[in-house]
Amino acid sequence: MNIAIIGLGFVGATTAVGLAEVGHKVYGVEKSRERLEKLSRGELPFLEPGLDVALHKHIGKNIFFSSTLKDIPKVDAVFFAVGTPSDSSGKVDLTHLESALSEVIDWLEVENNTKAILIIKSTVPPGTLRDDIKPMFVSRKTVPEMASNPEFLREGFAWNDFMFPDRIIIGVEHYAKHND
Repeated sequence: MNIAIIGLGFVGATTAVGLAEVGHKVYGVEKSRERLEKLSRGELPFLEPGLDVALHKHIGKNIFFSSTLKDIPKVDAVFFAVGTPSDSSGKVDLTHLESALSEVIDWLEVENNTKAILIIKSTVPPGTLRDDIKPMFVSRKTVPEMASNPEFLREGFAWNDFMFPDRIIIGVEHYAKHND
């Protein structure tokens, strides 16, 4: 499969390298110039045992990095691993996720790549896809298939946790577009 990862922080970079390790072609998109430059040189922007070795093994072979979606070919799935920080009251800020989703949906529609499934790895409360994300697609010509796939990675053990997870959670709800 061809897979895009949006956001290459701790979760996104680990996911990108892990999916490359199991044979997928992975295209990582990162807005932070510094992080993108490090990853492109095969350097991790954080310390994670084992992940650095796997990154070196796959970089330029089946894992590629870019600052823009324009460099990405047709994909089967798009993972979102962008920041969703909490404010002082504990409410999750979905601004980065909503922006990334909007940008990706525009790209998918322009590229006739609308069959790609969108997978949210970013930390969001239950019901976010239904209550906050789905309404973004009401005026669009297509409603993509979406899934939630939260990550359970421990710092210092992320590579092992990704490759040998003790649990995998995937939430999917089919959103049919109705023509009334």
